Formats: sequence, structure tokens, C-alpha cells
Amino acid sequence: LEPDLFEALLVRAMVHRARGEVPQLLEVLAPVASLDPDYPEAAEWSVWSYLTLGRPGLALAMLEKHAARHPDRPTALTWLEQAHEMLGHESEAARVGNLATEQLMNVVRQRPDDVYPRSLLGIRLVKSGQTEAGIRQIERALEMAPRDGRIRYNAACAFARARTPARPLEGRE
Repeated sequence: LEPDLFEALLVRAMVHRARGEVPQLLEVLAPVASLDPDYPEAAEWSVWSYLTLGRPGLALAMLEKHAARHPDRPTALTWLEQAHEMLGHESEAARVGNLATEQLMNVVRQRPDDVYPRSLLGIRLVKSGQTEAGIRQIERALEMAPRDGRIRYNAACAFARARTPARPLEGRE
């Protein structure tokens, strides 16, 4: 009824994000940003879109600003690391990756039942060579939310990095 209503735009953005419709998502996020330029999810979805399109330079500027404004959101640091990796900034990616691991450990300590940061921590630990610890975090996240698509996706990423790609689907459907 009100297509320019902030909440209506967010729902449209969520649908495009879930479907992987990147150009449509970016189109909807423009008015979201004009209504609330500091809305964290909109910034993160924009960044995801630019990384998906292979445009890490556009994502990098947004991420640096976003991470500074929202230091408690671990997604910003994990994507900032990815943008630096895509741009070939290996030392900066490693530095940001270490910060992301520390931040995710703190978040998991403070909110042990929050499965999404736990799944991101699992990926970070596997990526940093702490494979067994990372797999334990992923297994725990899957036990806590076996049907959550975000967790299954992150588990697949962690298992692939650990070179066990078939593992996340075994007995979890």
C-alpha cells in the first residue's frame, strides 16, 4: 500500500537478498539509505552486493565507514577482510581477519546462544588454521539451529575450507 515506507522497502530488500537478485537489491537499498543512511543491515546488504558483483573497491569504502560506526557488528569486519583479499591487500586482510576473530570470540562469549556469530567464528578459526576449534564451533551452531539456512551456508563454507565439503549435509536435513 505504501511502497516507499521504510519497512516495505526493507521487506523488498530482504526478498531480493534471499533470492540473490543483486541489481534489484541495490535498487531498493538506495531509498532505504536515503531514509536511514546508518541502518546497519542496509549497509551490509549493499556491501554484500558489491562483493558479489566483484566490485570490492566500492565495498571497501562503505565497509571502513560501517565498521567504524558499528564496531559491535562482526559481519562488517569479516567482509572488510574479504574486500581486502579481493583487492590483493594480503597484510591488511590478515590484520582485519585477526580483529574479526577477536571480536567474534567476544560476541560468542557475551551471547553464547547467538548462532550466526558462532558460525562466523567457526569460519574464521578454520581460515586461520585452527581447524578443529572452528569445526567445533560450526558443529555447535548446527546443533543449535539445524534448519537455519544462514548457518548451513556458513557451515558449508567452513567445511569446504577444512576440505570436508560433504560434511554439512550429512544427517542435517
